[in-house]
Amino acid sequence: EEFVSTDLSALPLVRFEEGILYLPVSTSENACALSNEAMEQSIEALNLVSVGRLEARVAVLVGLGKHFSVGGNVRGFAEAGADVVLAARRADKLADTAAMVEGLGRKSLVVPADVADPARCQAVVDAAMDAFGHVDVLINNAGVGTAFPATRETPEQFRTVIDVNLNGSYWMAQAC
Repeated sequence: EEFVSTDLSALPLVRFEEGILYLPVSTSENACALSNEAMEQSIEALNLVSVGRLEARVAVLVGLGKHFSVGGNVRGFAEAGADVVLAARRADKLADTAAMVEGLGRKSLVVPADVADPARCQAVVDAAMDAFGHVDVLINNAGVGTAFPATRETPEQFRTVIDVNLNGSYWMAQAC
């Protein structure tokens, strides 16, 4: 049974430990809007969008596909003063987002990334280090899902989900 709710009060929206900000992320088609709304509320709750709060910081945002609130979330980091690294499999679709960041007076870098490949994860961080010298924030949002119930999902389809959703998050965190 699917759980879909717009009541965000029951969600653990933010956890901050040892300098790492943890935000809720979902790869479920039906929960993506909920996840994006929760992330926007989390950023607002932490007052990250106040000008200069992330000045001189670099945020790496991974998995900027169709379900990620590119305009709201990326804009929030840029408005807060962060330079941003935009990483996605379809990096060619991020030109407008990069231009928006630069229009806000921040620097941006677009890097193609398939997080299922540890070498590509390292390449994202290497590019960020080459361009900015450091990485302060990682938003690990890459995720995929299949359109099949588990009873009809093939082992290869399941491996793809695990490679991106689980292993990819690990490879990106390790690279940082």
